[in-house]
Amino acid sequence: MKAKRVPDEPIIGDIARWELAWLLGDCTEETLNRYSDLGILIPTGRKGVWNGDATIRAFARYHMDVFRRKRGPMPDGQDAGATRHALAQANLRIAEVRLATEEGKLISFADVQDAWTTVINMIRAGIMAIPGRCALELPHWEEQPHDRAVVEREINDLLTGLADTPPKVQA
Repeated sequence: MKAKRVPDEPIIGDIARWELAWLLGDCTEETLNRYSDLGILIPTGRKGVWNGDATIRAFARYHMDVFRRKRGPMPDGQDAGATRHALAQANLRIAEVRLATEEGKLISFADVQDAWTTVINMIRAGIMAIPGRCALELPHWEEQPHDRAVVEREINDLLTGLADTPPKVQA
């Protein structure tokens, strides 16, 4: 939004020291002197009286300059409009994620992790039970414990290898 242009015709007449101090929020003598040194207060020739119209225009220029300096240069040659647009898009995305979470359309990572931990534990328990279930149908395992030990060792090695391999999580 563009700043409104200060009109060329006079708005107010001269401003006395007390009026200016009130207008600026009860500023001190030091503040008025600093503004005068900066060329913001335009004197009329009478002590403690300034040209109101010229002073208002000078204040407008000064504060616009302060605003520009405070904002600082934009990184990598971006303009302020593009940066504000990117910020607005990011805020919109955050709001969409919050809304989806509240509506139950988005599941938190912790909930997914808990569900998969339960599934993996069930699979592990089922795999570890294989030798015991096979022993019911293969009676010779009781007489030859070496065969059962080989199967148990292979299952344990498989599960240990899977547990030692870190999962690859894609973003």
